[in-house]
Amino acid sequence: MKRAGRGARPRPTVVPVVVGSIVYAPITPAKGVTKPRPCVVLMEKPGAPDRLIVIGITSDGGNYDPADSRRYPPDRYFTIPSAADGSVSTGLHRRCAVYAEFVQDFARSQLTGTGGFIDAELLESLMAWIRAYIRKQRR
Repeated sequence: MKRAGRGARPRPTVVPVVVGSIVYAPITPAKGVTKPRPCVVLMEKPGAPDRLIVIGITSDGGNYDPADSRRYPPDRYFTIPSAADGSVSTGLHRRCAVYAEFVQDFARSQLTGTGGFIDAELLESLMAWIRAYIRKQRR
């Protein structure tokens, strides 16, 4: 098997994902740089089954603290299970949360490797949290 040389570009791969999967996507934040972030797959984009709507996950560089509601208000940050040894279903190692401003859609080909999943109960809670966030933004 040939190894990629300098300047080789990685090819996007089609990842078999389902709703609730943890995948990596090039999330574009309001401030900062676009970079691959872990995300939760929320749904297929209506009318575009080739695209998925995801919500990005942040650990804030390892500083995320769910007890610090001033810095991480619970209406904008939703804690996702993690464990230092990666032993949880998400496979995430640092304390982290999805961030309401990181909802974006991507073609399946833009997503890279799956990193785990969230269960149906947590996914349902996450979707209710997102709906509440949207209602609050519309006021």
